[in-house]
Amino acid sequence: NNFFDKAIESLVKALRIRKLELGNDSLEYGDSVLNLAEIHFAMNNHEKALNCLDEALRVYETQEADTDQLLLALEMKGDCLNETNDYEASALTFQECIDVCHDSPDAHEEEIASFNLKLGKAYATLNDYNNAFGAYRESIRILSEVSGPTDLRVGDVMFEVGVLMCDQ
Repeated sequence: NNFFDKAIESLVKALRIRKLELGNDSLEYGDSVLNLAEIHFAMNNHEKALNCLDEALRVYETQEADTDQLLLALEMKGDCLNETNDYEASALTFQECIDVCHDSPDAHEEEIASFNLKLGKAYATLNDYNNAFGAYRESIRILSEVSGPTDLRVGDVMFEVGVLMCDQ
């Protein structure tokens, strides 16, 4: 815990300097806020992480950050929302990740499949079985096309489908 406290202290100082020198709309400032969010997330301080992620996303969206940084922040936000039991917001955030991937020329199908898996889990927690099965189906379809139907990741998604079917 002491290690994380020192890391947070250092990042907060960096944030102040970057905010003063570059303004709170610079990508460097947004990256620092994202780094702080990662530490808060690792320490299970999900509310603080969410605050940082909202700020980083504000910067990334106004400055048109590269897709990888935007997706990293969005995915972590979805994970944080899941950890705070805000499954509806989590599902919306993972859907936003999928939308960003579809809009990006650099999108990787495996990323979309991974986001569909997380989306399916959020829907399953909300007892929204139709949407959960739909997200799982899409993840299986993508992974089967990319890596083959016997890929371990396909099995992981199929396991989630089995768990969902047992829960029903």
